[in-house]
Amino acid sequence: MSGPVYGMSQCPGYAPSEQWLEEGAQANPSSSLMGNNMPSLRTAILAPALSIVVAQWVGTVSGVIGALMLALHVPCSDFGFLFHLLSSSSWIFAGLRARNAAIWTLNASFLAINLLAISRWLRVI
Repeated sequence: MSGPVYGMSQCPGYAPSEQWLEEGAQANPSSSLMGNNMPSLRTAILAPALSIVVAQWVGTVSGVIGALMLALHVPCSDFGFLFHLLSSSSWIFAGLRARNAAIWTLNASFLAINLLAISRWLRVI
């Protein structure tokens, strides 16, 4: 090779994505228009996505446990409704965060049905 070969990391003004995500908006306040009170870019991007994924998995696992408890029809199977309540609540949260109207609407109706089942279980209605 004749002459130097420059990679993208050696170009002026280039910041590798990991470094860019690490520093994000918490760069030197004097050189940043946003100041120091903004969350880092990594936090702004990953925190909502992570909370959605966690809520989806909590909803999935608790829904499966609730369905299994009700299907087995054992003495403690009525507690399956509480797991379904957790499941539908988690999916409502995930649907609202992801702006998925079909998911949160479906699970809002499941939540109402679960509350009806729990109130009948507790002999309130």
